[in-house]
Amino acid sequence: VRIVLDRYLRLPTNLNIFDKSQPTICYNLTKDAVQDNLTFVKLTEKKDFLAEIMNDLYKRKIQSLLIEGGTQLLSGFFKENLWDELYIFKSPKTFSSGVPAPVFQAELQEMLSLQDDQLFIYKPIKNA
Repeated sequence: VRIVLDRYLRLPTNLNIFDKSQPTICYNLTKDAVQDNLTFVKLTEKKDFLAEIMNDLYKRKIQSLLIEGGTQLLSGFFKENLWDELYIFKSPKTFSSGVPAPVFQAELQEMLSLQDDQLFIYKPIKNA
């Protein structure tokens, strides 16, 4: 199942994520609807929407979630302690610009080398 967070439904509908080829849930603040494999779920909470999403996913028996997000979304999951594992890939390649990574507190569990890249695996600090 693919999960999309698009609060105001501003993402272009021609994106592959909306192609209906896979079951997809789009959480938003605008509408509830089902269109084939695409389900729109209207959230009631503007501030506590992550907890609302997690509760809905639990009711749908979705117990594992891979999050690919920006600083704001990832920071929300860290702040609400809604994560249990973090994978960071580090590459020697550099970009001229980008978005700063979110700040998090975690314990490094493992570091792996993957050709020129490194993979860092973190877990939350207990009692943090």
